[in-house]
Amino acid sequence: MSAKSFKEFKHLSKEELSSRLKEEKERLSRLKFDIPLKKIKNVREIRKTKKNIARILTILREKKTSSELNSSPIKTVKNKNK
Repeated sequence: MSAKSFKEFKHLSKEELSSRLKEEKERLSRLKFDIPLKKIKNVREIRKTKKNIARILTILREKKTSSELNSSPIKTVKNKNK
């Protein structure tokens, strides 16, 4: 997948991302299982799947931190050293 799919992932909700993450992890385990059996022709699919998992996890963390920042008030600290 390309950067275009990264943009597509950004528009998904947390629930959709979680389900997509589960699908990608299942796909990765199937691919790893198929290597010794020589069922897959293109081993690069494993790399693509791992990158998709990393992209999804990154977006989930971004959404989590942005929601935490929006929910908590920002406190300003006054400088006491004069």
